[in-house]
Amino acid sequence: MLPQAFFFAACAFSHTPASLVLSITDARTPTVQLAASPSPPPAIDLRFAGRKRPGADAAVGKYGMDPRDPDAVPASDADFAASLAAGKVGTIVNLPQLEGALAAAENAGQLVVVKFVRDGCTACASTAKLYASAAKTYTEQAKFFEVDYDVAKPFCKQCKVRFVPSAHIYKGDTFLDAVPLGKNSWDNFSERLKQETA
Repeated sequence: MLPQAFFFAACAFSHTPASLVLSITDARTPTVQLAASPSPPPAIDLRFAGRKRPGADAAVGKYGMDPRDPDAVPASDADFAASLAAGKVGTIVNLPQLEGALAAAENAGQLVVVKFVRDGCTACASTAKLYASAAKTYTEQAKFFEVDYDVAKPFCKQCKVRFVPSAHIYKGDTFLDAVPLGKNSWDNFSERLKQETA
């Protein structure tokens, strides 16, 4: 018969990286074997339910990225860009409209600035007048647009925008930067416009 103390000792080690396995083939000759326990399953973060964790893609900042696929043929909406009045802030709701605006800006040698906003966002509203004023100031050098997150959610997801207000700045057809655009970051944004239009 196996001493009771040995049985309790074997049970106490069952949660270590290697577990003791007790096998009794004959009552007179018990043997103890060391067996590797299986690795625990990886932890699953249920907050993201199978989706990629935010920030997992190092190339994407929290203010988004260029939504265009470099391998795809652009489906631009050329009529959209032509319909924008000079000195006004236009509205973009999809990728073809952005591509149309970028094509027109490239032909004219202009910047394209796209501000992402959301209804009820006080930080977005705090820079609305300044943004409209910038559109008037840089009439010859840039085109200004807004994207309402609630109206153009699929487009915002393509851009990977996670915070509003934010802005994407393009020079002609080239994506330059994705930046914050709240009241506290307005001065940096304004300086950036001056640099890019000089």
